[in-house]
Amino acid sequence: MDRLGPPPVRSRDTDRTTQTLNLKRTAARGFPYLFRIHPLGRDEAPRGLLVREPLTAGRAADAGNAIVLDDPHASRVHARFEAVGSAGGRVTDLDSKNGIRVNGLPIRERDLADGDRVRIGDTLFAWRVMRVDMPEPVPIGPGFVGFAPGFRIALARAARLAPTRAPVLLQGETGTGKEVLARFLHDRSDRGGRFVPVNCAAVTPTLFESALFGHRRGAFTGAVADFEGAIGAARGGTLFLDEIGELPVEVQAKLLRFLEAGEVATVGESVPGHADVRILAATNRDLEAALEDGRFRPDLYARLAGHVVRIPPLRERPEDVLLLARDRLGASGHALTADAAEALAVHDWPFNVRELLGVLEGLAIALAPGTPVSLEDLPPALQQRILDAQEPAPDEPGPPDRDTLAALLAACDGNVSEAARRLGKDRRQLYRWMDRLGLR
Repeated sequence: MDRLGPPPVRSRDTDRTTQTLNLKRTAARGFPYLFRIHPLGRDEAPRGLLVREPLTAGRAADAGNAIVLDDPHASRVHARFEAVGSAGGRVTDLDSKNGIRVNGLPIRERDLADGDRVRIGDTLFAWRVMRVDMPEPVPIGPGFVGFAPGFRIALARAARLAPTRAPVLLQGETGTGKEVLARFLHDRSDRGGRFVPVNCAAVTPTLFESALFGHRRGAFTGAVADFEGAIGAARGGTLFLDEIGELPVEVQAKLLRFLEAGEVATVGESVPGHADVRILAATNRDLEAALEDGRFRPDLYARLAGHVVRIPPLRERPEDVLLLARDRLGASGHALTADAAEALAVHDWPFNVRELLGVLEGLAIALAPGTPVSLEDLPPALQQRILDAQEPAPDEPGPPDRDTLAALLAACDGNVSEAARRLGKDRRQLYRWMDRLGLR
């Protein structure tokens, strides 16, 4: 497939300036690429094709701009992909034998948005919007394989910040790997001291100050010995404050003082000390909302938010799901069938990498070495969407209008099952309506 790069500017001299300006505007948003994400070889990365003009895909797609598939379940000329607008796209079924699925749902024609997963035969693709200056993937460690655009940007930013001593705020949902990235920042720095993690959500509120800054014997009831606290334990190293949004406001003031002057106000000691400690913080909460209701100090937020790294959720990284699956299962010789790969790629993964790794480890234990992973081997919650798509669609009435259905889904917080219950319809029918109306 083509190398990543911008589309050439083809224009007459009279409109060359306008064409170039349009190219720059498009480049700011990104260019549409089609990535094959399954099957992949043992050390193969997803391969991307820049969609400059309509292209066909199939076993014998013989047009000039085509993807030829070594896939017995693909038709000779199976589908057509084309760019629409600056970075959107469209896929059309060219009367194939086995049809097309987008995000697990059967379609005849469908507009594509960034991150959509398309299945043709036993081959899976991801439609992605990529900048021409997209950084190369940075290897970090187990569970941190990544090729998706947002993830590559996050790792590249972390790699630039690692050698500095600046505080960094890591933002991401539960299970995205914030502590793994914090350890990477510490390991890539010149810090010779320890990496000390503190889960702020697990500390008793009345003990926060002591847990961070330490205490002297007799400072309060139960203080039977001196305790250096997390900052003292991290001298010369890195203190990682996970879920910093749980930090009490009164302790936030002392943390801000430490960030600005390096002062450690040990409980029970009148003269503050000093410590050389780098602070990394993480949150899965909306700190800006916490600012508005007074639960988080704006001055501390300003001090931390100068360097923010956002780790995208796994649902925004379909190619990475299958890379992680291949790397975790490959050691035992387990390969994914097309149905299993599609089920993993289209699942929402509400608990992110932590949830995926749990599923993969369960498969590695349950299956004999070398056994292919089939759809039936996956947890029922992952199977259902693919099983639903494989059932023939019954005769059904037309869908409600798009705005009405979108409003209902919003009222149900995106819960398709709840929306279907309110309409008195089957969940599979609601998915078909969503697909017909272009609702994600």
